Amino acid sequence: MARTHGIATGRARETLPGPWEVLAAAARITKQLDRTRLDAELVSNVAALWAVDEVQLYQVVDGRASMGRRVMAVIDGRLEQQASLAADNDEPLADLVGAERAIARRASILTERARSGYTLTFPVHNQHGQPVRLLLLDSVCPELREHVQDVEALLALYQNHLNLIEDSELDALTGLRNRRTFDHLLTHLLAGEETLARSPAGFRRASREGAATGNWLAVLDIDRFKSINDRYGHLFGDEVLILVANLMHKSFRAHDPLFRFGGEEFVVVLCGVDRSGAESAVERFRGNLESQVFPQVGQITISGGFTEIAEGELASEILNRADAALYYAKQHGRNRTCCYEQLVDDGQISPLGRSAAGGIELF
Repeated sequence: MARTHGIATGRARETLPGPWEVLAAAARITKQLDRTRLDAELVSNVAALWAVDEVQLYQVVDGRASMGRRVMAVIDGRLEQQASLAADNDEPLADLVGAERAIARRASILTERARSGYTLTFPVHNQHGQPVRLLLLDSVCPELREHVQDVEALLALYQNHLNLIEDSELDALTGLRNRRTFDHLLTHLLAGEETLARSPAGFRRASREGAATGNWLAVLDIDRFKSINDRYGHLFGDEVLILVANLMHKSFRAHDPLFRFGGEEFVVVLCGVDRSGAESAVERFRGNLESQVFPQVGQITISGGFTEIAEGELASEILNRADAALYYAKQHGRNRTCCYEQLVDDGQISPLGRSAAGGIELF
């Protein structure tokens, strides 16, 4: 499902833009400090400047650059942004005109369409050289071929600005999202408003095969991590954190946001699953970690607590519940994951009141 907003795309303009118009568009684009607003500004300005019929922006969602997810588009003069970025919206990049060649060559590809017009495909790479976005332009205007370099220049500015935004959102050691990004994302999620569509994971409560689904937050903490630092040193401790982060990427879905909260604590937000699905996801990761052999250190384990996210709650309430489940897991043998709601249902812990304050000290 897409959210649609009317914009002035300039499709009827008879002349292509001059350098000052392109420069003004660049200023509007690089003014944005939010990735989704940045994407919207890019496709809107490209559509308006070059009078193209369609502009589509795809996010590359896997490390092999084989799957993409459309996140923004201008079609028939209207801006559309995806209200749900779940995995069932992913498309093989091989199905997108010029996508595979553009990524392989790290350059734009101009494809002449069978009937009339052209498709321009532009890859966007991050600072590590990995493809992260694809921009597709469809136009019947033959003069657009003469302005490929102008579009590329504007896209290069977008790419640099996107890299700066993403750098500010990531933990320097592990590459996972940082606490600041988590606070921003959870605030949007709890608002239960249009901002849900703009959050990085595209959260949306949905029904899958008739089962009620929601969003869940899991807090994961490496067991006895202090002893790893004390025995092997912080260099090996940092390597463990990096390898744990890499294993999180392999264990969880591409659209489940992953965070490092600091120290040995990690957070994952599980989108569009029920309690059983959330439990399966965190248990899968716990099992994968337990079977992993880390250089010098050997085997390590992790404990976790998870809880459902409900719109209108305070972020502190959700974190307190997940922390309570995590604390229970730590107190009852470690190397396990616990659901707060299940613990309350079973009478293992008392429900926390809405006024509960403060966190729980872990060890």
